[in-house]
Amino acid sequence: MTLRQLRKTAREAAYWRDAYLNIGIHRLGAVTRELKSNPKAGDLAQKACGAAAAAAELTLGYRVFNVQLLAAAALCNGNIIEMNTGEGKTLTAVMPAYFHAVKGDFVHIATANEYLAERDYNWMLPAYEALGVTAGLTLAGHECEKKQRAYRCDVLYATATELGFDYLRDGIVTDISQRVQRGLYRAIVDEADSILLDEATTPMILSSSGETGVLNCAQADTLVRYLKPRHYASFDEDAEIDGETADYIVDEKKKAVFICPEGVRKAQAYYRIFNLFSPENAETYHRVIQAMRAYGLMRQDIDYIVLDGRVRIVDRHTGRVMEGRRFSEGLHQAIEAKERAEIHPESDALATITYQGFFKGYRGVSGMTGTAWTARRELEGTFGAAVRRIPPNRPCIRIDREDVLCSCRQDKLEKLTKKAQNEYKSGRPVLIGTPSVEMSEEVSALLHRERVPHSVLNAKLHAEEAAIIKQAGKSGAVTVATNMAGRGTDILLGAGGAGESGRIRALGGLLVLGAERHHSGRVDEQLSGRAGRQGDPGESIFFIAPDDEVYRLHGGGAAKFSPRAFRRAQDSAEASAAAQRKRALEEDTVIQRQRKQILEFRERALTRQDLDGLAKDLIKRQILRLQKEYLPGAAPSEQEIRELERECAGLFGVRYAAGPRFDTAKELGGIYGDLALFAYEERAKLFGGEWEQARSMLLLHCIDRGWRNHLYALEELKKNRPLAEKGAASPANVFIKNSYRIYSETCAWIEQEYLFQLFHAKPS
Repeated sequence: MTLRQLRKTAREAAYWRDAYLNIGIHRLGAVTRELKSNPKAGDLAQKACGAAAAAAELTLGYRVFNVQLLAAAALCNGNIIEMNTGEGKTLTAVMPAYFHAVKGDFVHIATANEYLAERDYNWMLPAYEALGVTAGLTLAGHECEKKQRAYRCDVLYATATELGFDYLRDGIVTDISQRVQRGLYRAIVDEADSILLDEATTPMILSSSGETGVLNCAQADTLVRYLKPRHYASFDEDAEIDGETADYIVDEKKKAVFICPEGVRKAQAYYRIFNLFSPENAETYHRVIQAMRAYGLMRQDIDYIVLDGRVRIVDRHTGRVMEGRRFSEGLHQAIEAKERAEIHPESDALATITYQGFFKGYRGVSGMTGTAWTARRELEGTFGAAVRRIPPNRPCIRIDREDVLCSCRQDKLEKLTKKAQNEYKSGRPVLIGTPSVEMSEEVSALLHRERVPHSVLNAKLHAEEAAIIKQAGKSGAVTVATNMAGRGTDILLGAGGAGESGRIRALGGLLVLGAERHHSGRVDEQLSGRAGRQGDPGESIFFIAPDDEVYRLHGGGAAKFSPRAFRRAQDSAEASAAAQRKRALEEDTVIQRQRKQILEFRERALTRQDLDGLAKDLIKRQILRLQKEYLPGAAPSEQEIRELERECAGLFGVRYAAGPRFDTAKELGGIYGDLALFAYEERAKLFGGEWEQARSMLLLHCIDRGWRNHLYALEELKKNRPLAEKGAASPANVFIKNSYRIYSETCAWIEQEYLFQLFHAKPS
């Protein structure tokens, strides 16, 4: 749909909004019934958006702006919209959600955190109730029955993470009645660029408790604690390290570590082994490398925090703690060892999916964010959703100043603190955005030194974030916060009435000071966008220095430090991140294709669909496999016959000891096939009424165990990827080829293990 058509839809929706306002709140339920009776009507979007807008005004007292109707029309059409901060995305989402609900689709509104999910649900519930559609909420920790009730609603509010984990949990239930979701129909993603792009490379992993790795991690930590690293912004793996005394190299741009010859010598002496790189020492080598990554690449108060004695991941894009998430491949344990925290046993992955992979599973995805335009090609290419820019209801008059050039980090923080101090004295509210917990605490210390009262919002204080942000627009308020993307709470100028608000406007409105530009310009735009909402005045200034991380890692080759050189470095960082997301999506797409096939197999076990026919087909398939493997020729030898007998006895528990020898492999295979089928029928008699349930549970057990081993094998494949892919024309193709080889082996193992269990399990 073109922009012209969307504008026409919005104008017609405005007409229906006013018409439905006139009929009153008590007749909106009848409107819903009428719309549901003709879900393919050509004017459904216009009427649905108009009815939802009327319901919002009648129940909540909010007049829906025409630009919000334009945004709603775009969302109904499956677009991702860019709306400025404070333009009312929460209210806008109600209209497309209602539109899809009357069409008969279940709608999931995915938010960035539980506070927003719960707030938006409670806030918008009266509008849904007036319209006669059901709305639900699901949060982490809700019991199965409560989740099932929520998922039965027309519209569901939840975090993107909880939706993903519910999807993964549904894939491992052993009783179909334990499932909570009813399929993936329509998703409306709030903070779409943050969830669909910035978090795209961090998978959701559903794990079981394990018992391995604790001792190995502690040993590796003891070694690496005393090794000498050498840091490079970017390191050429093939370069000679002449005259270096480092034990390992840290490549910060590639987020990789490389062990040096001296480090290898020390490791071999420490572990008392001859060759660190031999296959039997693969686990030791992996633990050492992960310990090096923990010390060389992972920084406390930037990548993670230690809270209540536990290592918790910090989302570098939003500054929030990522609850329930752990670094994979043993890295989390290595960090726990480094920080002297309790080392939790390594878990076995039961299921995994990326945010991109999960949301691509919906029949339709749309989204809302303050910053999507610069990433429109990637979003369109990945999700097939056009990105639309929605104009503000009132023109944005915020002033975005040129970056302030500083000589170094310390100089930058001093200038930023001085600017904040001066503005505080004038009574103007100031919001200082920092890229990490570490820097927020540095800025806070400097403000304390200058006796500037302020509030701090970071991953250690995330529970108070809404209350802190609400106060950030008061006269004289100074707020220090980590990345602002997805905060979801408006900053209103003044809190003491029109007089205070007017004084703040006269001072220029909210001043946003960026302590550092981020790897993604979209995050900078989110921070700037906190000022100038709904036509308010505002101002943003960023302070940059040559030792800022994005410039240090991606600004190589610049002859002179300047704002233009910094922007080029940021462009390079964004291109690198996009390439990583593309690779992660390619790998996840392969895994999800395999998982889909496994789930179809698993569904047969859950629903007990023709398990008898399945078992007999597998018996025949295994007989053919054994025949091809052990009887390659037309006339089998005595040795080949004995090997076939041994395999059939082990798998099926049958042995052909009497009667004449058969001349051909086909005849011998046929007789063993008949024996196996006869033995199978005897097993059915032995189990009696338990046979149906036994077959189902045995198959589920084998599928889940096989898939768990498959995921472990894929993790091992990723660990060894640098060696396997060195010199490869396409690293992605190498992974795909190897993963499908492993998948074929997994499927073969599941089939054989299931048959073995069928023929050897004992009745209860």
